[in-house]
Amino acid sequence: MGEVLIGAGGWRYFNVPGDRLTTYAKVFDFVEVNSLFYRPLPLDVVASWRKKVPDSFVFTVKCNRKITHIHGLANNRESMKVLEYMLRVC
Repeated sequence: MGEVLIGAGGWRYFNVPGDRLTTYAKVFDFVEVNSLFYRPLPLDVVASWRKKVPDSFVFTVKCNRKITHIHGLANNRESMKVLEYMLRVC
């Protein structure tokens, strides 16, 4: 059996004072990043998340909706552009 990770769909819901991601990472070791599903974020913003959590902390990302919902998983130029961005994030 594989490893089981427990977390939530984002740290923005973790309503605590101070930096939410830093505090979230003290309780959970895994998070699903929902924001990238809706819009791309600057890579420096994404990189800053890694600096706030332990090395063992795991981020997962939902594939951006342009690929899944707008283009219906089609292999086209726009989907490939978004996929390349998602790969850079990962």
